[in-house]
Parts: sequence; C-alpha cells; structure tokens
Amino acid sequence: MTDTAITGVSAHLAADGDIEIVATGHGVSLLADAIATGPSLWRFDEASGYSGDGTPLVLLDIAEGTDRIKFAVDGGSLMLTGDSTALDNLARSIRPKSEWAKQTGGVAPHMHLEYFPDHPLLAADSIPVVLTATTALPND
Repeated sequence: MTDTAITGVSAHLAADGDIEIVATGHGVSLLADAIATGPSLWRFDEASGYSGDGTPLVLLDIAEGTDRIKFAVDGGSLMLTGDSTALDNLARSIRPKSEWAKQTGGVAPHMHLEYFPDHPLLAADSIPVVLTATTALPND
C-alpha cells in the first residue's frame, strides 16, 4: 500500500463520535477516486489544518471487507472496509457532491452516511459520517 495524499480533504472524529469529512469540490472527487481504487492507504493532506473539537484523522485506510461499507477509527486513521461493489457504490454516491460548493457558492449542504435498519450500503456497526463540500477548507 502507498501513502498518497488526498488534497483538499480534512477529516476528524468529532466529540459526538461522528466522523466529519470536509472537502473542497475537487477534494470530494479525489476522495471518490480513492474509494473506487479499492484497498489502499491515503493521507488526508489537510489533516494538520483541523482546529475543531475532536481527533484529527490523518490516514484513510481502505481494506477489503463484506458487501456492506463500514467506517471505523483506529488511532489517527479512518478505516473504510467493503467489497469492490460496495466501495464502488459509495464512490458513485459521493462523487456528485463535488458540485455542491460550486452550486451554492460557499458551504454546501451536507450528506449523512449513517446506518439504519435494512440500509442498502452501510454495515450496522459503521460509525456515522457527515460529508460537507465547501469552496475552501477551514484555516485556508
């Protein structure tokens, strides 16, 4: 596995236990590309700029898993597991969000990736994720 940067993306484990990902429109596209790649190791290039409550996440570790997506945290790493179909479905569901910031001219609506019974994509033990696309990351 390599440790390649995903620019324009900041991630952290918030004090409430949710994973928060904030990305520029281009960062959302790069994140979707990384997820679609399958098992790999990526570095959040903007992790050092995070100044909010919670724990900054520095790495995205994508690993082979089941037919359901699972988000978890291990130290400073965001762990993402799923089989190739699940990872591809996740990448396809977030890729259109890269246009949010352009359409709103600022902080865009956010997307929740949170399990509910019979969720078609997420595993029951997946940590909730909030993805927000923006024109600029905090501290830019």
